[in-house]
Amino acid sequence: MKTTYKKHRIIYLATLTLLGTYLSACASTTQSAPVINLTPTESAKLFVEQSTRMGALLDQLRNGNDIALSETGISKLLSAVAKGADGDSQSQIRQFIKEKQLPLVNDKVYRNVNVMYFKNINHIHKAYIKALPDFVIESSISDINQKAARVTKGMIPNAMKNVSPTSDVVLSNIMSFNAKWVTSFFNKKYTKDKDFTAQCGKKTQVGKVATMHTQLDISFVKDGRIRAIALPFKEGYRLVIAMSDNKRTSPAKASQWLYAEGGKHIKQLLTTYSSDVILSLPKLDLSSEHNLIPALYKLGIIDIFDARKANLSKLSTDPLFVNLFEQQVKFQADEKGAKAAAVTTVGMQLTSAMSDPNPPKPIIFDVNHAFAYAIVKDQDYQQIILAGEVNSLGICNSSQ
Repeated sequence: MKTTYKKHRIIYLATLTLLGTYLSACASTTQSAPVINLTPTESAKLFVEQSTRMGALLDQLRNGNDIALSETGISKLLSAVAKGADGDSQSQIRQFIKEKQLPLVNDKVYRNVNVMYFKNINHIHKAYIKALPDFVIESSISDINQKAARVTKGMIPNAMKNVSPTSDVVLSNIMSFNAKWVTSFFNKKYTKDKDFTAQCGKKTQVGKVATMHTQLDISFVKDGRIRAIALPFKEGYRLVIAMSDNKRTSPAKASQWLYAEGGKHIKQLLTTYSSDVILSLPKLDLSSEHNLIPALYKLGIIDIFDARKANLSKLSTDPLFVNLFEQQVKFQADEKGAKAAAVTTVGMQLTSAMSDPNPPKPIIFDVNHAFAYAIVKDQDYQQIILAGEVNSLGICNSSQ
C-alpha cells in the first residue's frame, strides 16, 4: 500500500451517510452470543432489504444538514415493538421490516447492547420478555442513561434526556464502533486546512476544514457522475464514501445511488479490484438527533403512535402506545480511524396518559464537497453499520 503523499484538492464530505447497523446485546453475563446461521443467499437478501430501508429513512429524514443514522438501531426496536403488537399495529411494522434481519454481533470493533425498562413489570406478558432474549432489564431510566454513556464511552452522555420519567415502557438499542484504519495511511503532518464546498440550502458556500491526505490502493467505482471509494478498517469493516462530480449537487444523489436496487452499488464497490487513488478526506466530527415518529409515520407505521388505535396487547395487559421514538448519533473520523455511537430509544405510555476500470494515472478522489458515506461490515456477511450525508461541515452561515 502506498504511503506517498501529494498535494491535491481536498475531498470534503458534504453528505455523510452513516449506514445503519444491527445491534446485539452484550450487557449481561446471562446473554449468549447470537448464532449466525445464514446462507449466502439469505444474507444477501437481508442486505437488500436493509439497503432499501436505509434509502427510505434517509429520504424522510434529509433536511439539508449533516446527518448520521443507524438503521440497525431503528430496525432492532421496530422488531421488538412488533413482537408486542397485534392487528394493524403489527402488520404496518412488518410491511416496513420483515421478522428476520441480519444478526447483531459483538467483536473487537463493534458493540451492541439492548436494554428495557418496565414501570410495572407485573403488567408485562412473560411471553413478551421471553421473545426478547438479547434485551437486559434495567431497574430505572437513569440506569439506562448511565449504561448508554458507558457503552458509548461518553460519546452520548445523556441518551435519556427526552424520555419522560413517567414512561411505562422504555426500549433502547446502544451501539458503539471504534475501528483503526487497516494500516497507518494517514499522517498528521499532511493534514491541512483546505477548501470545502458546502451545500447551504439552494446555494453553496466555501470554507476551510481540516483535511487528511494520502495515496493508496483501494476499491474505486465510477458510475456516470457518481464516484465512490471503500476505505478499509481492521476487522473487516470499510468506510464507503460516494459523491457527485458536480460540487453543486446535493449528497442525496450519492445516497440514492448507494442504496438503489437494494444496495447493488455498495456490493459492487466491496467486490471491485483496487485502484491507485490520491485521497483527500476531511476529518469528521458529526452529531445527529432524530425524532423518528414523523418519518416512520410517512413510511406507513401509524397506529402504534396513536393512543386510540395502538394495539400492543401482546406486550402488556395495560393499553399502551408509543409516544417517543428517537435516535442520537455521533460519528468521528481522523488519522487513526473512526468512532461512532448511536442510541435508539422507544418510549411508551398508557393510552390514558395522553391524548391524541484501471486508469493509467492515479485516481484523484477529492472529497471537497457534499457526499454520502456509510460504514459497512464486509466479513462473513455484508451489513450496513452506520450511514449518513455531509452537506456543510459547519460552514453554512459561518463568517469567512
